[in-house]
Amino acid sequence: MRRINKTFWLLPLFILIGMLPSSSCKASEKLLTYQLKDEINSFSWYDTQQAFAQAEEDSVDAVLIIMNTYGGRVKDADSIRSKILRSKIPVYVYIDNNAASAGAMISLACDSIFMTPSASIGAATVVGLDGAAMPDKYQSYQRATMRATAEAKGKVVDEDGEEVWRRDPLIAEAMVDEDLEIEGISEKGKVLTFTAEEALKYRYCDAITEDLATVYSRLNFSKEQVTAYEYSLSDRFIRFFVSSFLPVVLVIFLMVGLFSGLKMPGSISPFALVLLAGGLFFIPLYIFGLAAAWEVMIFGIGIILLFLEIFVIPGFGFTGISGILCIIGSLVLALVDNDVFDFEGVEVSSITTALNIVLGSIFVAIIIMIFIGKRLSTSDSPLFRLFGLHSALEEEESRVVEREGLISMKGKTGSVVSVLRPVGKIKIDGVIYDATTPLGMIECGENIVVVGYNMGKLVVEKERSQ
Repeated sequence: MRRINKTFWLLPLFILIGMLPSSSCKASEKLLTYQLKDEINSFSWYDTQQAFAQAEEDSVDAVLIIMNTYGGRVKDADSIRSKILRSKIPVYVYIDNNAASAGAMISLACDSIFMTPSASIGAATVVGLDGAAMPDKYQSYQRATMRATAEAKGKVVDEDGEEVWRRDPLIAEAMVDEDLEIEGISEKGKVLTFTAEEALKYRYCDAITEDLATVYSRLNFSKEQVTAYEYSLSDRFIRFFVSSFLPVVLVIFLMVGLFSGLKMPGSISPFALVLLAGGLFFIPLYIFGLAAAWEVMIFGIGIILLFLEIFVIPGFGFTGISGILCIIGSLVLALVDNDVFDFEGVEVSSITTALNIVLGSIFVAIIIMIFIGKRLSTSDSPLFRLFGLHSALEEEESRVVEREGLISMKGKTGSVVSVLRPVGKIKIDGVIYDATTPLGMIECGENIVVVGYNMGKLVVEKERSQ
């Protein structure tokens, strides 16, 4: 009986504990926000991946996208859409003015849509860079994608007790197809775009709100529970790097290294410059998805072929030319939005721009090489020490010889002091001369005989044993 009485007296305490406000639990909940503004592109897709990674790491309870965009690349928009649809964390969107085209597709994937009174959503027709509609092949895929995204939100029971789509797939399709007519909603010949009030009426908006504070309140979050996704220092640097003129400068340096390597076969410095400039060019582009792995692979193949040509295979021929073409081709392809050599749907203007950047860089590199060419020819120049052959000798061992004197040296013998591939240096009677061989490659230390003169260089062959 005493045990029952003790339990009885503890009941009020249990009741009081149950009546305590649940704000302490609510305070632990978190909302992460990030922005999709301006054009939807690879940066947007990268930001989405980083934001969702942070959301999972911080164990947030919901993600809110703050959107204001006229659209962008379908490929990146579809990647973002898929990421949202597969997310285990609820995702909401706040349309602050515009959610056109790619923005409409992304918005439909979210669990709830909030709009400002002046916002609009729709006009999801696929267009090219010139603003003209793409062929029906692309429109058909876009129509199906928009329908599927709307259907993914499931069905609800309306006021009449009937089960209806939460977001009507036909309305989503009408945002793409101007020929689709929906009575009272979409006119034939016009692509559908909703105002905020129209979107609310047809369940394409869950609430019209004046500001973000109202959205937070509707989602049951206080301002203190909201965290905004911010770029890391490395993200800011890479973003600046990709969107600035620096990639063009890197292509110029890459071409300077390429031409230096051709001018001075056997030197490692130009090859190192090509590798460094190429790496700095591709790494940021690859991180943001602007360059595909296969394009980086083509560049790597070009580097390997060029390395083999300079340091292994005598002369300069098919291997070297193939390496140069692979390097230049990979640079152009990295600047064009193609899918493994599939250029269908790629604007001619984007291909032209990429070619102009690379060809312009080649032109600038040639000018630079002309200006530094004379300095490269003197051993006291810092440029010579950077790009020159490692086996170059001191100034007192080398001097300029008149053309007539070189011609008269036919028949003289000497030794190789810098590998002839086919150009290098030889020593005759203690004097260093530039030389070339028409017969493959002659290693360092080999004895040679002068057989002629051509373009400021002695032409030599390997001396035959007596």
